[in-house]
Amino acid sequence: MEKIVACQRSKTHDILLTIMREKEIWSKFGLDLEARYIPSGEMDHDSLDRQLMEGKLDFIFGYHHIPYVARAKKGSVRYVCVASISNQCPDVLCARPPIKSLKDLRGKRIAVQGYHPRSTVWRLLALEGIRVEDGEVEFVRSPARGTVYQGMLDQLLNDKVDAAFLQPPFDLHAEEAGFPPLEETRLFPNIMGATLTMMPQFLKTRPEAIEKLIKAMIYGIWFVKTHPEESISILTREKQDKADDRDFRYAFERQIQILESKPYPTALAIYHIHAQAVYLHPEIPNLNELNPLSVWDTHWMREIDDSGFIDELYASKA
Repeated sequence: MEKIVACQRSKTHDILLTIMREKEIWSKFGLDLEARYIPSGEMDHDSLDRQLMEGKLDFIFGYHHIPYVARAKKGSVRYVCVASISNQCPDVLCARPPIKSLKDLRGKRIAVQGYHPRSTVWRLLALEGIRVEDGEVEFVRSPARGTVYQGMLDQLLNDKVDAAFLQPPFDLHAEEAGFPPLEETRLFPNIMGATLTMMPQFLKTRPEAIEKLIKAMIYGIWFVKTHPEESISILTREKQDKADDRDFRYAFERQIQILESKPYPTALAIYHIHAQAVYLHPEIPNLNELNPLSVWDTHWMREIDDSGFIDELYASKA
């Protein structure tokens, strides 16, 4: 069994990783995987760089814009992403009436949180010609921790903001309270969830491990998509009261909806995440000159796809 140590940077990856662990999917592909959870808001990126370069960590679940930042800012740190399990954002902008579209948000206040979600809203607005940088909207920012989405929902319900960027199931609660989602913001193309991101030396020295990792992730996604009730049972084993919980099922279904059966990144998702990196880091002048494809190597994915592994998996009745 090959030992692999990964950094997990978001609890949103728990659905897939929990099921893969409980179904022993990693070991099915000859891997002994240890996932160390480090909340994105608490990450010391320089420390992670060192751990990856020294081989104390093998890869990261869920680096999105940071590979661009590292490549532009630190010449010796060249992250490579080999797969993207989701290329759509599950969060959606919910707004108070009479707001019906993004263009109606000019001059309004929007509740946002964290780095990546905030930059996603920036991108949505920028595509409509609304410049956050020029004060055409006001971001009401909350730290990415704890009950942040409930707090953002409360701000919306109490008329503290005009809109809020909410993840499932908080978008459902907002809609039921009379603050419907802006449909044009649903499933926005973006690099989301667990990318497989690593350093070049890992690519060079352990290519077979990369193939195993990608195949295991593909198998895990297949299992979740084709065995939803068993997956829910696994996730609720310790909290059986959640098995029939509407909010839990709604959030589960939305997360599963965006998982890629064939986890290539999409062109639009790459395009948007690179633009968000530029927005988040204006202090790096050459960031916008990086080719958005420069941090991606999908040849492992293509070889696995061309082998028929994925098509045969979905054609099976296992």
